[in-house]
Amino acid sequence: MTELPVSISHTVLTPSQGVSILHLKCEGVYRFGSAGKPEAVEIYHRATQLLHTTSASALLLDYTELDYQWGDDLMLTFQIDNPHNPSRALPLAVIVGAKCQAAIKSLLEADGGFKSWLDAGFIFFDKTSAVDHLLITMKYLADDLRSP
Repeated sequence: MTELPVSISHTVLTPSQGVSILHLKCEGVYRFGSAGKPEAVEIYHRATQLLHTTSASALLLDYTELDYQWGDDLMLTFQIDNPHNPSRALPLAVIVGAKCQAAIKSLLEADGGFKSWLDAGFIFFDKTSAVDHLLITMKYLADDLRSP
């Protein structure tokens, strides 16, 4: 098995009682174009597996140290299913850094169909804003489930 040029580590954040967020940090070089597909697939599978095993209710993808220049397959990592309730979207936030910002902007605007990449609603530049977004999203979803 070939070692990927991207390392993936994780922690589970518990910003408030009863709330858990899977924080997946991806570091290294995402290879260009279709050569980077194994990295996207590994991020997708690792997130899916860890969401199951940790029972986290939201996903925070941390790409602050990911050197990503181009490749459509990274979009797969923004489309991870909710393992706890497949009929509902998984609360997602992505933190971008200088080495991936321009390429993710291009990916979301060219392939994601967003006029502005920030319209996606899940792109952030710091961890605090991303976690705050996830907390608000999870509260909204919980309130929505309780309403008649």
